[in-house]
Amino acid sequence: MRELKKKIGELASLFDELQNESVSESDTELYFIHPFLRSLGYDTGNPELVSSQYPAVPEDTKTGKVDLALLQNGSPIIFVECKKLNEPLDHHFHQIKRYFNNCRKVDFVILTNGNEYWFFTDLDFKYLLD
Repeated sequence: MRELKKKIGELASLFDELQNESVSESDTELYFIHPFLRSLGYDTGNPELVSSQYPAVPEDTKTGKVDLALLQNGSPIIFVECKKLNEPLDHHFHQIKRYFNNCRKVDFVILTNGNEYWFFTDLDFKYLLD
């Protein structure tokens, strides 16, 4: 637990340094989201555990890919949709809802801008983000 607090503190310090800068989505993923996932025990460099640009909506090859899929036994269990640092997240709920509702294997979806992490799941209806 102490190590987790330390890593979160390091991310908070980096955020303080960069919060007024224009940080791209890919840099936000690299500098904030991957380190956060690693602090939770996910080896983001292991393709058996994390897949980038996972086809959440296979029939839509242009806009149907989620940024990251956390895998278990080769199947996605958590989707992570990344936005650039400090981008408001409320405009992107429809996107993660589409991903979640089209993939019957995922238990959770995380929508993040590197600073805020919003967690979603199906509460009332199985496989339907509600």
